[in-house]
Amino acid sequence: EMEDILSFIYGFSLVDENDPGTCDLLIMEIGEDLRKEVLAVQSAIGKGAAESIFVTAAKTDPEMIIQALRAGVKEFFSQPLKREEVIASLEKFRDNRLKAVPGNRPKGKIVNLLGSKGGVGTTTIAVNLATGLRELEGSPSVALLDVNPLLGDLPIFLDIKASLDWGELVKNISRVDSTFLMSIMAKHETGIFVLPSATMLDGVMATREVIDKLLGLLKSSFDYVVVDSGNHANNTSLKILTMADQVLLVSLLDLPCLTNTRRLLKTFQDLGFPRKEQTEVVVNRFLKNSLIGMEEAEKSLGRKIYWSIPNDYRTAVSAINQGKPLNRIDPKGDLAKNFRMLAQQVSGKAKKN
Repeated sequence: EMEDILSFIYGFSLVDENDPGTCDLLIMEIGEDLRKEVLAVQSAIGKGAAESIFVTAAKTDPEMIIQALRAGVKEFFSQPLKREEVIASLEKFRDNRLKAVPGNRPKGKIVNLLGSKGGVGTTTIAVNLATGLRELEGSPSVALLDVNPLLGDLPIFLDIKASLDWGELVKNISRVDSTFLMSIMAKHETGIFVLPSATMLDGVMATREVIDKLLGLLKSSFDYVVVDSGNHANNTSLKILTMADQVLLVSLLDLPCLTNTRRLLKTFQDLGFPRKEQTEVVVNRFLKNSLIGMEEAEKSLGRKIYWSIPNDYRTAVSAINQGKPLNRIDPKGDLAKNFRMLAQQVSGKAKKN
């Protein structure tokens, strides 16, 4: 179970137990023989086997915890494991290590767009949020990634003919670095860089390891990484959820969408990721006279709606058909203004009223 948790968290990789080298973190399970186990911990610390040691045990004897902490253990997890608690401790350990090494901390922010069901406008939001972020003061660098298997629409929405996609990256994962990554990304006229999804079924699979490396490189190369995850739930999308700094869950004000949104939020809570403060609900195609109002939706979801995007079907479809973001076809329109404000909100640069 601990290995499963680690596999979903960005920045961790398991070292083979036969590897003679040291590791950054050693996680030990303590059994019944307290004296023997404490001696094992002290021995591991004395030999410099790891920079830090975490301990887990089925038996939560206060004396055991005290002895382990005195021996130099940094964290203690009781069993059964509480995923959210374990994830928080591991992320804190990772972030503290990165802060201690100048220039080692990834600079970018990963924003993951996830639909409550198909057809809610996830790609439209991803495209226009990405171009809105690019328009912010200082023209921050922005990457737009499509992880919809086979049916990703980013090239259509932006009228680009990308010769390569992330399927190429999967095939060459052993030699992927930031230079190679930039060489396969398409640069749009707005200044954003786009990496489309794979378009052919030729054995290409994005594993957790591939996603970890891909998003890690993007995060270290760009100020913002916007991910269009569609409405797919698989190991790839779960890995992205754990790595995202912010998850925007896209819904409409109708019963099926709100029901799915509520289920997804409950699933996130049960999994322990992404944490509640990282997950926000965005209502698309908002109409003031909708049968289900905003207050009713918030009551149903048990949280405030983070953002609402007005319904302007004609303008949105016109942008899609022309292969242009909204800031290029109707820069002064309500939709384009809304996405600029959403970009400011996501960036933390929104003006206070």
